[in-house]
Amino acid sequence: MPMTFYRTVMLLTALLIAGSSAAFAQIPANSEARSFGRGWDCKPGFVRNGTQCQQVQIPENAFAVDSHDGSGWECRRGFIKAGQTCRPVRIPDNAYLAGSNFLNTWECRRGFRRIGEECRRIAVPEHGFATEDVTGPGWACARGFRPFGDTCARLTLPAHAFFTGDKDTTGWDCERGYRKQGEICEAIQLPANSFLDNSGRDWKCERGFKKTMNACLDVVLPQHAFLDWTGNDWECERPYRRRGKECGIP
Repeated sequence: MPMTFYRTVMLLTALLIAGSSAAFAQIPANSEARSFGRGWDCKPGFVRNGTQCQQVQIPENAFAVDSHDGSGWECRRGFIKAGQTCRPVRIPDNAYLAGSNFLNTWECRRGFRRIGEECRRIAVPEHGFATEDVTGPGWACARGFRPFGDTCARLTLPAHAFFTGDKDTTGWDCERGYRKQGEICEAIQLPANSFLDNSGRDWKCERGFKKTMNACLDVVLPQHAFLDWTGNDWECERPYRRRGKECGIP
């Protein structure tokens, strides 16, 4: 290749280097080049003012942050911006500072409710206790009582019942072998050849019997049939198949 080609390449390389050096030379004091893309940003504690980085005046209870366009400082937790200062968050009695570093707010302690900018004590009735539920009344009734207006009314148990402590409107359930019928516990009547199921609220037939209405009837096995896995019905031996009440060849 002719010598002029190499001279041209070297000249272009030198111009690129010179241009890059000039670009870096234009970065003002207290700034740094961006990791991606072109340009520069001011260091923490400085904000951009035209083509320079101006030092930020950080007020009391604040700290410097990276900022391209903002003030260059933020308030510490527990303080909020008020012009060029950081004023403390007003926390009323019976409250505490809550939220993250970026959300300075307060919440009332257990047993108190926010009313405007105050925390007022929740009136807990006799036989009740304070809860952390901020959407409801803020209290619940003790075991054996249920809410009745602003009070806790005592529950009257019917025979063969016990307290459950559930948050429903009854608060009681029947013992095993009994089921609820209105406000009483009625005994479950077991037909012949039956037993109480695991729930204790219903019954099942013994093996070899099938539940029909309120009775347990014998399972009648046709020829070539046997009791299935439930013990309350039947299926056919192979190669027979069920055809109504009989087992037939397909």
